Amino acid sequence: LSVKLGSRLSLFIYDFLLFGAFVLTGLYIIIGLYPIQAAITFILLPKAFVAHKSVKNFHRLSIPNTNKIHLYYFIIQSIVLIIWS
Repeated sequence: LSVKLGSRLSLFIYDFLLFGAFVLTGLYIIIGLYPIQAAITFILLPKAFVAHKSVKNFHRLSIPNTNKIHLYYFIIQSIVLIIWS
C-alpha cells in the first residue's frame, strides 16, 4: 500500500496513527475517560520520534522500532486501565 500511496502520504499516515494514539491518550485523560496514571505512556514519545526518523530515512530498524512502541503502549495502557479503572 505504501508503494502505491508514495512515501510522503505513507509517512503522513504513519505519523497520524503513531502520534494520534498519544494525542487521544492525552485527550482521554483531560476529559476523564482515562485515569491520570495513563500519562505514563508518554514516556514512549522519545522512542516514537526515533521510530519516525527511522521510517522517514528508510532504515531497516523502522519496523522493529514501531513494533516495540505498539507493544509497550499496549502493555502500559492495559496495566493502567486494569489497575486504575
